[in-house]
Amino acid sequence: MDFQERDEFDSIKPVVVVSACLGFRECRWNGVMINEPLISWLKNEVEFLPVCPESEIGLGIPRAPIRCVLDENDPEKIRLIQPRTGADCTDAMDEFLNAFLDRLGEVDGFLLKSVSPTCGRENIKIYQFADRPNVSRRGEGIFTRLIRQRWEPVPIEDEGRMHNYLLREHWLTSIFTLARLRAVGREGRMRALVHFQAENKYLLMSLSQSVLQRLGRLVANHEKLPFETVYTSYRAALFEALVHPPSVGARVCVLEHLYGYFSDQLSSAERDYFFDLLEEFRRGAMPLSTPIGLIQSWALRFEDEYILRQRFLSPYPTSLVHSYDTASHKIPMAPVST
Repeated sequence: MDFQERDEFDSIKPVVVVSACLGFRECRWNGVMINEPLISWLKNEVEFLPVCPESEIGLGIPRAPIRCVLDENDPEKIRLIQPRTGADCTDAMDEFLNAFLDRLGEVDGFLLKSVSPTCGRENIKIYQFADRPNVSRRGEGIFTRLIRQRWEPVPIEDEGRMHNYLLREHWLTSIFTLARLRAVGREGRMRALVHFQAENKYLLMSLSQSVLQRLGRLVANHEKLPFETVYTSYRAALFEALVHPPSVGARVCVLEHLYGYFSDQLSSAERDYFFDLLEEFRRGAMPLSTPIGLIQSWALRFEDEYILRQRFLSPYPTSLVHSYDTASHKIPMAPVST
């Protein structure tokens, strides 16, 4: 793949469903909009599809708060109740959310409002009774639960968890990787899928050695299967690889592999410096971008195009990289100056 072809894939923006209250509309229960810096930071690189389930079913802005409540006849079913009015919004919400997902089309991820009874990703209070403070358990919001039940396993995050560097980095890596694969699917050629596999080799290695090998066998396509058949299996396996962030140890292993391309051409001082950086990264005192920058400088110096196009080195736009990100700290988000 030449760099012109790669530039075309680099221009692909992930499509992300987002809670509308996170910087798009004044639609929270109290009638305000959250000016979330994360959204301002991402808007130039991501195509957002804002939605507010509560306002879409006519609950009004502002509105009385709603709760997730156990169905007294079915403990596996969660009802959406407005305690102040006694309104049961469950059926209306189910109808809207199912219709929304039916017409949604291809998306690469979800970024939803934390602690929301509809959109919350985790730790949502599920009450035993609508009018009492007894919390029976905690779980997902109704929208998030439905997404997991009937949607593809695309990355789902909330704005609170995105302040953690490792979670944010993995979510960004996932949505941009899936967006580029979506472009490959539209192109519909095995050649494009082969190139995708080649440029993601070390990214996939950091996620799962076994999935990397499985994807390699799919792309080899010894059975001469149609593109759509291979693509469908490939996409499912990629989802599996992206479920969990890579470990520090797996990334160190990949960095050592990449170093091996240049080790014979480096001075002893350069080799020592690399392993010093690697140790700093291993203990969480150094951002991944630092050893990656060193690998990229060697690839430029020795004109190694294969390494330069590895997505492990740049899984998402550099405008979304913070120089102070480390593996062991939660970083407060702030918009990047443009």
